Amino acid sequence: DTDAAITEIKKIIPRGGTSLHNAFALAAQMDPQPDNIFLIVDGLPTIGAEPPRKSTVTSKDRIELFTSALNLLPAQSPVNVILLPIEGDPVAAPSYWRLAQLTGGSFLAPSPDWP
Repeated sequence: DTDAAITEIKKIIPRGGTSLHNAFALAAQMDPQPDNIFLIVDGLPTIGAEPPRKSTVTSKDRIELFTSALNLLPAQSPVNVILLPIEGDPVAAPSYWRLAQLTGGSFLAPSPDWP
């Protein structure tokens, strides 16, 4: 149920990098396919399907990780993006806006002073 899922999510402490590959691959395996995907992010991904071999990720690397992850998306699932404000990732907003547009989803970027 929803309450149990929220309780479990609150126990998760973020660590390591962010992988859209894993999320999109999981969504593609669902049967039936998701009728909507809600993606809450604070920037472009920092890892792919596998852990990175180097300790730093460049902006170019992040764009490539984002682009390659798109190939794993379920074909008919709209992606609705909530992009949380973070500095230093100027390509994130246009990339996620375009993803939402191409899939028929929505894009929301709250103001940095939003609670």
